[in-house]
Amino acid sequence: MTETKKERAFPASFGQERIWLSNQLDPGSPVHNVPCQVRQDLPLTEHQWRTALRQVVARQEALRTSFRMAGGVLTQVVHAEVPVELDVHDLRDLPAEPRRRRADELAVMAARRVIPLDTPPPWRARLCRLSDAEWLLTFVAHRAVFDAASVPILTHELNEACTAVFEGREPRLPELPIQYTDYSLWQREQLAGLGGQLDYWRQRLAGLPPAHSLPTDRPRPGQLSFAGDQVDFELPEGLLDRVEAVGARLSASPFMVLLAAYAALLHRMSRSDDVVVGVPLAGRDRPELAPLIGMFVNQLAIRVDCGDVTSFAELVARVRTEVLGGIEHGLVPFQLVAQAVGVTRDPGVQALYQIGFDFVPDAGIEPVLYATAKDDLALELTRDTGRLRYRTGLFDRTTAESLVDRYLRLLTTAVDDPSLPVSELPLLSEPERDRVLEEWNATEVPYPHRQTVHELFERQVRRDPDAVAVDFGGGRLTYAGLNARANRVAHRLRGLGAGPGTIVGVSAPNSPELVVGLLGVLKSGAAYVPLDPGLPAQRQALIVTDAAIPVVLTTGESTLDTRTLALDDPRQWAHQPAGDPAPTAGPRDAAYVIYTSGSTGRPKGVLIEHRSVNAYLAWARRAYPSLAGRALLHTSPSFDLTVTTLFGPLTAGGSIVDGTAAGPTFVKATPTHLAVLPDELCPSKDLVLGGEALTGETVTRWRERSPECVVTNEYGPTEATVGCIAYQIEPGQSLPPGPVSIGRPIENARAYVLDERLRPVPPGVAGQLWVAGPQLARGYLGRPELTAERFQDCPFSVSGERMYATGDLARWRHDGTLDFFGRIDDQVKLHGYRIEPGEIEAALRALPGVRDAAVAVREDTLVGYLVGESAGVTEALRQTLPDYMVPTTFVVLAALPVASSGKLDRSALPAPPLTSDAPYTAPRTATEELVAEVLAELLGLDKIGIHDDFFALGGNSLLEVQAITRIRKQVDVNLPVRGLLSFTTVAGLAAEIERRLAEDMAGLCRVNHQG
Repeated sequence: MTETKKERAFPASFGQERIWLSNQLDPGSPVHNVPCQVRQDLPLTEHQWRTALRQVVARQEALRTSFRMAGGVLTQVVHAEVPVELDVHDLRDLPAEPRRRRADELAVMAARRVIPLDTPPPWRARLCRLSDAEWLLTFVAHRAVFDAASVPILTHELNEACTAVFEGREPRLPELPIQYTDYSLWQREQLAGLGGQLDYWRQRLAGLPPAHSLPTDRPRPGQLSFAGDQVDFELPEGLLDRVEAVGARLSASPFMVLLAAYAALLHRMSRSDDVVVGVPLAGRDRPELAPLIGMFVNQLAIRVDCGDVTSFAELVARVRTEVLGGIEHGLVPFQLVAQAVGVTRDPGVQALYQIGFDFVPDAGIEPVLYATAKDDLALELTRDTGRLRYRTGLFDRTTAESLVDRYLRLLTTAVDDPSLPVSELPLLSEPERDRVLEEWNATEVPYPHRQTVHELFERQVRRDPDAVAVDFGGGRLTYAGLNARANRVAHRLRGLGAGPGTIVGVSAPNSPELVVGLLGVLKSGAAYVPLDPGLPAQRQALIVTDAAIPVVLTTGESTLDTRTLALDDPRQWAHQPAGDPAPTAGPRDAAYVIYTSGSTGRPKGVLIEHRSVNAYLAWARRAYPSLAGRALLHTSPSFDLTVTTLFGPLTAGGSIVDGTAAGPTFVKATPTHLAVLPDELCPSKDLVLGGEALTGETVTRWRERSPECVVTNEYGPTEATVGCIAYQIEPGQSLPPGPVSIGRPIENARAYVLDERLRPVPPGVAGQLWVAGPQLARGYLGRPELTAERFQDCPFSVSGERMYATGDLARWRHDGTLDFFGRIDDQVKLHGYRIEPGEIEAALRALPGVRDAAVAVREDTLVGYLVGESAGVTEALRQTLPDYMVPTTFVVLAALPVASSGKLDRSALPAPPLTSDAPYTAPRTATEELVAEVLAELLGLDKIGIHDDFFALGGNSLLEVQAITRIRKQVDVNLPVRGLLSFTTVAGLAAEIERRLAEDMAGLCRVNHQG
């Protein structure tokens, strides 16, 4: 302690330190303001109000405190006197309703005013006179000196002081036995005996998820923002009485029952069994602390395992165990727990927990509206009311309101029957059920369900036989010419026994011959299987065998061990008729089979019928009118998005063109392909993106190249025929950063977002995406068990239709559009290709010297993890797998990481090392030298390399603040106090300093130039 006549300095308490550090993330935010209001109906004067407030401030040292760093330690400075100022507004001349509104506005303005911590006092006060004898004081204090329990203390003492001043006497308030500084000194003395408590938290929070899994309305920003809002609500009458009764039966407090319902809601909405909620521990368990104003709260990270819970009653028991354990070990300051657990530091994520909860039965919700949020979500309850605060950077208000509705619905049902399984507690209201099942799936329109694909092509032949159907450099075919050549192929195949129920392979590069071959197979009545010539011979042979293909249409040389017919050899077809063969296939016959990666190590063939293709193409012709123009064919037909480019134009009267013909009107690609698409091949009308997730940044960059083009994000697994959900982005329409919605079900398609029991989930809640409608595939070729597993009877259809389990995680937005979140299983999509890691892993395990293997995507790269030898692995895989399924890099491990369930823990697979070792790298610039010197001195090290991580070397939040403060003293640069959270290495922080200095210099030059 240091002391002068005017001030005394003490080490800050751990609670103050935690709030102060959080405040440094955004010093200009009022997120840590705590407002409260005091009403008085005495005819006081402004002078009497100031006198009363001055008496309370003199009594409570916390209200005379400021903070400063001294010798690397945060100190609280108690001042002998501080200014006691009242911002007074006389509203007596206003009518009643305007007066009330103005008082509310002034209160909100006061609550949102930033309170600096380095200058006393740490509070502000605004006084409104509503009538001659009616006053309203809005008192706003910084949380570093004022917790929620301080509100009733201030209210009581100020009311007594006002009464005493009015009556001309001294306030009747007992003498305070201690002050807040006594508590902070005592708290630090207890640290030596908290080793056992710290061990509890290390064990309990080991392997904590870096952030909650609750779906957000917007991507998490790189920097934490405290902008927020709140939803206020009332608890149904009698609900808390039922909560107390259930708690009594289960030996649990109402707090525990309410928290269990919250955990159940988060579990159901996030599909995560691991739920972490931050709860406040009041910290006022000693009687001498009860009358003190100050920050006594310690935050506890309560971790609840919601997996395999049999009933809500069992979940309450689990929550009870966790809460009691947390309270028993609650003396350890929050920041010490975070440091001991070793959480990964992320400037956009709050450490340990991001979702809060509190129940204060005897307090009320402050009437002042907040515009900030400390947590991503925080639910606060009293006996009668509640409030949900949320970050507006992550959540919309509609999402927050619906979360409140779901909590009350779930809680009401749970306390009525605690024996119900958590999975049975209702989230969905009846109007919402009708919306997600019926209203948003009202898509039925007529389509040519009685015809085949080639019959629609033949209709275009009759309509305009001389129109150009294919334009590939030197190879151009009219509709009549293409039809004649395809007919010759069909007649030849018919003579070899082709027809409905048979499958013919087509192995040709993108060319007129490819189009001739595909149409020829369809006209023969058979289904085609595209065999990409670039596939390894073993892969092609596997597909030929699996599909029982009797003949393959080819171009060039072929190594296939089956009968082949050369599409580029005119002698093969010269004697065949050129007229249309008599139709033998119908709309329910197979049109094509496309093979996708298989999780068992064996690719699976998806069998698509003509009616399914026609259902999709009928919508595509209306959605993409430019298919009647020039459609660019640039992807392999073994990739089903090519169906749009092949048969869309041929059934719309358009032309298929290749890269030699500039100026296409229509292009379909993956977002990855888009990055390498030459400017001369950019479409003038329609760009359709599919096959992998699309981001707003990708579209924005594309708009710079082609601002007048309509962009469509098309979603659909191969099993649902190319695309079944779509989102159209008109020219000029702006998109926020992050994932783009996949949109709404297209014509005749239906989408269902379901939980594990095939029940619809509400908007905003993630579930597995199931699709239904005529576009569904017949199933998997020769795989009846897998077909039955993935294609199930649709419980929402009266006509006996099926629905398909996509394996994708999705949610409905409140506007009826869908968001895609990724896979439920281990399947991944990379550069538009669907990849089952299991197939690659099976191929790896089959190699000599490989004892075990795993595959994962890291930073858009396919990485193989091996237990064993890696020599020659890449070359061996290329003999059996296509290039896109061969990992780019390999990591050799002693053993694969295993989760507590005994299964492979893919999330624990390490990122591939950037280099084989990490030697010391000396600073290269003056800025790097400065940063390295400052960090090394604070960490007590002789030297730091430019790529060494500050926190990995033992840095913490207080040292981080000291480092930035020292750097800012030596370099005149506007560097954020928590800058090391974003730039954790010497090189990174030095580069950011130089970037900011360059910006400052450029701005100065602009000013001088303008002057």
